[in-house]
Amino acid sequence: MKKLLASIMALCIVGGAMPAAYHSSLESVITASAEDGDEVVDGVLTYYVYEDHAEVVKCDESAAGEIIIPDKINGVPVTFIHLSAFDSCASITSVTIPNSVTSICQRAFSNCTNLASITIPDSVTSIDSGLFDNCKSLTSVTIPESVTSIGIGAFENCRSLTSITIPESVTSIGRSAFKNTAWLEAKQKENPAVFVNNILIDSTACSGDITIPDSVTVIGDSAFKDCRKITSVVIPDSVKSIGNSAFDNCTSLRSVSIPNSVTSIGDCAFEECVNLRSIKIPDSVTSIGGGAFSHCTSLESANIPDSVKTIKQDTFAKCESLESIIIPSSVTSIDRYAFANCLSLTSITIPESVKSIDEAAFSNCTHLTSVTILNSSCEIFDDSLTICSGENYEEYKFIPFYNGTIYGYEGSTAQAYAEKYGYKFEPISEDITSGTSQPTTSSTVTSAPDTTVTSVQTTSYKGYEEFYVDIVSDCPTISHCFTGLYGDVVLPEKQDGVVIEKLGDNAFWKCRDISAITVPENYKYIGRDAFDYKGLLRSITFLNPDIVFDENKNSVDPDVTIYGYRNSTAQAYAEKYGCKFRALEDPFLKGDANLDDKVNISDAVLVMQVATNPDKYGKFRTKSSITSKGEELADVDGTPGLTNSDALLIQKYKLGLVSSL
Repeated sequence: MKKLLASIMALCIVGGAMPAAYHSSLESVITASAEDGDEVVDGVLTYYVYEDHAEVVKCDESAAGEIIIPDKINGVPVTFIHLSAFDSCASITSVTIPNSVTSICQRAFSNCTNLASITIPDSVTSIDSGLFDNCKSLTSVTIPESVTSIGIGAFENCRSLTSITIPESVTSIGRSAFKNTAWLEAKQKENPAVFVNNILIDSTACSGDITIPDSVTVIGDSAFKDCRKITSVVIPDSVKSIGNSAFDNCTSLRSVSIPNSVTSIGDCAFEECVNLRSIKIPDSVTSIGGGAFSHCTSLESANIPDSVKTIKQDTFAKCESLESIIIPSSVTSIDRYAFANCLSLTSITIPESVKSIDEAAFSNCTHLTSVTILNSSCEIFDDSLTICSGENYEEYKFIPFYNGTIYGYEGSTAQAYAEKYGYKFEPISEDITSGTSQPTTSSTVTSAPDTTVTSVQTTSYKGYEEFYVDIVSDCPTISHCFTGLYGDVVLPEKQDGVVIEKLGDNAFWKCRDISAITVPENYKYIGRDAFDYKGLLRSITFLNPDIVFDENKNSVDPDVTIYGYRNSTAQAYAEKYGCKFRALEDPFLKGDANLDDKVNISDAVLVMQVATNPDKYGKFRTKSSITSKGEELADVDGTPGLTNSDALLIQKYKLGLVSSL
């Protein structure tokens, strides 16, 4: 048994015992060419050596104890540490980085679980994203005054980190930089709002009505993200910017006061604030990020200041209660999906300043009866979804339709667009100029035509914790899903007794943490880009052999494995767009932990990794983690959960020592 376990470990850890500290040797061995430089191995470290500098590429995972990176290798200075260079070197305890190093790339020291000490030289100007993620033994860090920024998740999951010195030179701190650290937890006990250098970095422990102190100049990325207990926020006039996802998924937030000191609102800043009913954006704001107010399903009133030039992707997407909004003459472009699924929007005037309207900008706006385009040469994305009320399913494909009227000048691109897709067009008089009011139409149109929706009558809209369902007579649809969903997800078959038949366009947008999705047999249609988000998603199972896909290669990410029946539409889709397909009729192999349809030593290795380091290899961690199905197949020893005993049995089976698993 012990020999078997040792042989498994030998596959994970290369080499044997090494010295406690590693220094540059007098002679290094050139092993391979690295583009314009040479690949050089020096002890446990591998470098790319060029004429004027050298770069640390990787550290052997067998390394243990103290690591000292030399300032020179083969006579040239070491200046750069590569992406994930020391990742998972779990036995190193300290690292000394020389002053010659000016740049350390993302995740360079992630998962160094025994790293207790690190020396960061004052030649480094940034702490990159995930640099020390999951360094569980790191207790203290001093950041030099040369550093100006700390990246996303830089010290995330450094659970023993109790002391960190951050100089005043740091002016930018990424989201989750100190998440799951003892330092942050201690700060939260002192004050649920945590500040560093006038940056509000974390307020996820806050609740109720919030007044941000006037010392704050920046509301950091994800500062209040997923804080479901805050109800109102007053932002002082000292604040200049609101970071990405700052208030994302604050589901109880009802009011926000934004002062005229704020100049930028980040991407997804207020996404999924489902109880936010109105927002007043001051004229000082020159940039509103993509998805800033998307999925704010109760938002009835909002404005766009005349300082904004671009309405970015998804800015107001799925603001289903938004009835009207004025686009100012400062705007020059409307990006894709900017107002998609604004179910209550009835009319929109697009000023002469707007030069382009991108893909699906006003798609699935079920009550949009009037669109006026005042720029006669406006570039309108050539797709019937750009402006549409919804989609009908006809002859095995989705056909967008628009029940309203497009108003524009004779001979304009608006007229050409309307005529190409069979939409109703009415000309407007030549003396109309851009502005904020609805233009007067020519004498042939005295009022908006009757645009009663006949193909899709919305009877009710239901918002739930996990799925948002449009219950309609023709095709009950999941319009979108709660972005906090994680793990293995099975779509609901019914809502309020109504059988759900369709998964809507972009339904899983921003659902980063889902590992597997099962689509029940009652689903007939999959919308455009329904699963198009590069998160942890590994597999999708389609139980309806005749399910209809929107013919778009992005409806399913090509990295995802599609499970379905042989000769099904799921198989046809997978083959057409290069996705891996696995037939449901094919049996799984017991012991196949990595689901490659083989049982071999790699399965034993994965099981042992899960058993010894579940934080890295356990379910729902990364795209290389074990899946639920893999975990089920690998649990072969008769006791619940994966252990080294399962790994040993799998290797015994591979070696022919046992006949079955």
